[in-house]
Amino acid sequence: MGGKRSGKGASARAIRVGDLASYRGYAFAWFSEAATLLLANCTLEDLRNKGVGSVVSKLLQSLSAKMAAKKGKIIDPKTERPLPFAAKDPKDRMTLEFALQTLQGLTEGRQLGDLSPPSALSLDFAEFTRRNMGRGRLKRDAFRIGEDVLALSLVGAYLTRAYRVQAEGERWEYGYILVNVRSPALAAAMLDRAQAGVHGVARRVVEGGGGLFPILVGAAAAIARALGGQLREVAKSPLLVEYLRLSTVTETETPGRRPKKGGLPGKPPKKVMAKGFDVFDVTGLAMLLRGRGIAGTVYWLVRSFPKEGYNNYRGFVQMLSEGLAKYHMYRRPEHLYAPLRALCSRDLQAEATELFGARWQVLSQRIQDGLSRLAGL
Repeated sequence: MGGKRSGKGASARAIRVGDLASYRGYAFAWFSEAATLLLANCTLEDLRNKGVGSVVSKLLQSLSAKMAAKKGKIIDPKTERPLPFAAKDPKDRMTLEFALQTLQGLTEGRQLGDLSPPSALSLDFAEFTRRNMGRGRLKRDAFRIGEDVLALSLVGAYLTRAYRVQAEGERWEYGYILVNVRSPALAAAMLDRAQAGVHGVARRVVEGGGGLFPILVGAAAAIARALGGQLREVAKSPLLVEYLRLSTVTETETPGRRPKKGGLPGKPPKKVMAKGFDVFDVTGLAMLLRGRGIAGTVYWLVRSFPKEGYNNYRGFVQMLSEGLAKYHMYRRPEHLYAPLRALCSRDLQAEATELFGARWQVLSQRIQDGLSRLAGL
């Protein structure tokens, strides 16, 4: 991610929720705006211009209704920690319960404290720390944020977290995805459905070790499927998928750093690092999939990405996603030939039938017809 400071005096006082519009590009501002967009259909500028109290009150009401509507999933705010944290982070302030209580206090005019941002929210300060603070200083000491900013960031992280998976060794990867659609034609329920669909696709692909193309194409298909007949009207504004990946790294795994003497193997403090941040404009791809009548089929093919085994099916989904993405970018039909040929594979047919049962015949015929029309065959 990354951003520019707003002048030399920016760190003279703690950054508050009303200041966030001046800090776009920082992790805490991204998470905060995710919360305001998804719960109150407001931007960081609205926090500054409309008044923090009114926006946060609306946000809390929407969040309460959203949590109550979760079917079969009980969330305990006391133990729910939406962000990864390191050993020196304030663990007592990293819970959803702290976020809810702090934001409620903000609407009631309570005096709130400030703190150094936890590791997951100070990712963008490394360059500033190296250039201006000298050696031995921590990047999280470059700024202080208000408890209200931490609380809003935690809510945004709770809403955007698509997955938490163990990578290798003691490393964990956290994926946060925001479907950023700012259209007056889009109802909140449809945005929720699109967000849930994209999260489901990303979680299954990452858990199965898939690449970026299935996530991109699966996300476009999920959005097209969720919006249905409203897609054309909503797509007058860009359909953006913003994807942040964080990872925890044990101290012994930190590149170029030796473990401390006497440290317990396997139990060193953790460090939170940014693994990547991407913004995808999936407007055209979603329109393409919807227009050819294959959005739902592509969604289910990617959404069913196996966690392990089924190598022929996994390879086919990767090939299909890459072919569709490249066809959209270059409009060259040869990018569709490989997935069309793969559909004739007996090994693929056997694995897909095992996964889908008789439904595979319907799905395979739909995707074959759709790809053939796109390729002009």
